[in-house]
Order: sequence, then C-alpha cells, then structure tokens
Amino acid sequence: MPWSKSRLGSPRAAIFVLLLMAGGTPAQEKRLTVFTPRGSYSVPVLDRTGVEYVEVLDLLQPLGEVSAREDKGRCKLRFNEHESEFKDGDAQAKVRGNRVTLPRSFRLDPKCGEVPLDALGALLPPITGLSFSHREGARRVFLGVTPVEFTARAEPTALVLDFTAPVNPSVATEPGRLRLVFQRDPVQHGGADTQAMNHPAIGAWSYVETNGSAEIDVAGNAPLLARFSPDRKSITVVPVAPVATPSVAPAGPAPASRAETATGATVTPAPVPAAAPPPTIVLDAAHGGQDRGAALGNFAEKDITLSFARTLRQQLETRGIRTALLREADVTLALDDRAALANRSRAQLYVGLHASSGGSAVALYTSLLPPTESNRGQFLAWNSAQAPYLGASLNLASMLAAELRQQRLDSTSRPAALRPLNNVALPAVAVELAAPGGDPKSLTAARYQERIASALAAALANARGRMGSPP
Repeated sequence: MPWSKSRLGSPRAAIFVLLLMAGGTPAQEKRLTVFTPRGSYSVPVLDRTGVEYVEVLDLLQPLGEVSAREDKGRCKLRFNEHESEFKDGDAQAKVRGNRVTLPRSFRLDPKCGEVPLDALGALLPPITGLSFSHREGARRVFLGVTPVEFTARAEPTALVLDFTAPVNPSVATEPGRLRLVFQRDPVQHGGADTQAMNHPAIGAWSYVETNGSAEIDVAGNAPLLARFSPDRKSITVVPVAPVATPSVAPAGPAPASRAETATGATVTPAPVPAAAPPPTIVLDAAHGGQDRGAALGNFAEKDITLSFARTLRQQLETRGIRTALLREADVTLALDDRAALANRSRAQLYVGLHASSGGSAVALYTSLLPPTESNRGQFLAWNSAQAPYLGASLNLASMLAAELRQQRLDSTSRPAALRPLNNVALPAVAVELAAPGGDPKSLTAARYQERIASALAAALANARGRMGSPP
C-alpha cells in the first residue's frame, strides 16, 4: 500500500494541540501526555487484554515528519528520514538498522500499529534522538525536556509554591479546596506527596500525578485564592480575606447588582477588604476556563489575554501603579461577575484585554450604550452603569491612541457593544491585540507584547496622573 504521511502542521497534529489546550480529557478515557521541546500533547491509551498500548503514528506525528506502510505483516516506518520496522506479534523491532527488544509484542493495524507503553523507553530515544523519562503510573513522558520541579514553603499568611520554570495551570476552587492542574507543564515533585501545614486557614497540600496530568491540591477551612507572580514561577495560595464595610464609599453613584436588575430589589454594594488599598487599575483578561475565546492558530484567545495581562501588570507596577487582575489563571468568570468585581474594587480605571488574528496592531473600544435606563436613587441601572463615566472613557482611549502613535504602533478606536463595558462604573476601555501580518504566533512573542504593554502602561500612568491620586 502507498506511504501515508503526516506532519506537525497537519490537521491530525493540530487535533493533539487543541486537545491539550482544552485543558482536559473526556471522563474515564486514558491518556498519555508527552512533554517535548516543541510543547506537549496527549494521545489515547488503548487497553489490550489488560495491557496498555498506544498507536505509534499518534505518538510520533507531533514530533516531526512521519510515514508508514504495511508490507507482508510488517509496518515500515520512516521518521525524519530514519527507518524503523515492526512485525505483527513480534517483540523485536529494527530501529535505524539496530535490533530493539520490546517487553511485549507489536500489534499491526491499518494505520501502522500499536506499541506497549512499557516499550517507550526502548523505542523513543533511538527513534527521536531525545532523552527520555517516563512516569509510568501517571502516563507522563518527558522527551528531551527537563521536568519543572517545585518547592513549597509555608509563610504566616500563605502557602508559596516556587517552580524552576514558568507554569500555567488551570485553577479550580470549591469550598475549602483549591486545585492546580498541570496539563501542559512538565511538573514533577521529588519530595513528600502530602504535607500538613501549621496554618489557621490552610490545613495541608498534596501532590498527585494521574492520567497524563499533575495536580497540587490545597485543603483549608476557608475559601482559597491563587496569586501568580509576574514571571509565573511562583504561586501564592492565600485565604480570601475577610471583608468589612469600607469607611469611605466609592466615588460616583453605585451600579446596580445583577440581583437588583433581575428582581428590582435594592442591594447594598458589596464590601471590600478594609485593610488592602484599592488598585489604581484593574486588568480584565477576556475569556478563561471553559470559555476559550477565539481560535488563533494553535492558540486560544484566553491564553493570550492572560499572558498579556501579566506583561502589562508588570509594566504598570514598575511605574509604581497598583494593579489587579480580575483573573489570575485559567478560570471561568462570567461577564456580570467581571463588572461586579471591577465596580467594587474602587479602582480608577478598567482595561479589558482581547486578542484577534486580524486588523491593526491594537484596537481600542469604548462602550456603545443602549437607550438609557432609569436609575433608582443612588443606584445606576446595570446595563447603562457606564453612562456617567463615558466622557472619561473616551478621553482615556484618546490618550492610549496618542501614545501608541508615538511608539509607531497602528491603532483604531471606536465604540462597540462589547460587554462588560456597559456595566462598569468607572472609566473603562477594552484593548484588542491583533496579529501582525495575520500570523497568530506573533501574538505570543514576548517582544511584541512588551512593546505594546510599555506604550499602554505609559499612557495609563499619564491618565492616572491627570485623574489624581487613588482614594
């Protein structure tokens, strides 16, 4: 039969990347995750009479150019111009002219064939030329990469996790529990898997690897929050601070809450922590969690917006501007919740962050308000809460555009029905990054993000100065 070919950029290879970026696998389905210098991917694990196998083409396709053909009960495989040969039912294989003994027999199929998981250590190093280590019980393979180790240290008010490289786990919370799931990062831990803490709110943390992923589980007797350092090499887990009614009310009329809009009831604005000073600017990385946003090549919009939010926060904080992210990790956050969090932050400015594969370098958006609803006393109608601040928002967009022009970055500016801008009761703009030349990969380039972040931070610092000191 003719050679069948597949490359990293093929539709099949793209499926592996998208499965990985989706951050999960179907329930009960066994997966093997492979971490490589090009990134990570996962493949199905097949149960053959109690023995776990993987399809050899599925395993090699994301790594390079692969071809295979069947010839008289044998699979003849070519990977990056090097040939291997497998025989149905035989535990001997030929790789680059050398015989390799497998712990179990090869299984021929129409695609090529299946190899047992416990044979990967014998096969992958000679086929790929890369170093190899295998966490067999967890179905995790490290191929040509150094695993990311971490240490945990208890502080008086927090648990701090320090990593040897940047990480981007998904975060899940429930009462008294916070889980960090590492599907894309080659995280491993050589110490104790469970450790108790002498902390009033955090009882213990544990580490486990299973079905292609690693997980850090933090248990406590209070709601927990994960905060990421700007370089993503440190995660601080803290209890959500107890709240108290602020002594100074936020400037301007208070926006209605979702409950007020739905039922007509009067709701007092949510209190904020009394001890913590309010941020000057809140950054809202669009999408997150189950909401992936736009598909930008092999990237999801939610990942690009979060990466850029962290870059912009770093630029702002180097200018001495207190900055808060509405989401610190890959979590789902409803549009109404984003507005509510921004409104009760007592910040001076709100900046929403988006990404696109087309258009100018930066698009700036301000609210496109619906017909004005009636306010009730000191409470603003939810869908037009932006109305009293729209003039300031337009001025802010103008200042951002001027700074971008100064830095020779293309930009456009216009009103748009882009939620949650209508619901934000402070000067608010949305910023959408666009891929230069239409290449989505450019959106992830550190230099590109830093150049735009520097221009935006300079303009935001100037705007903050004109608006006075924070309350």
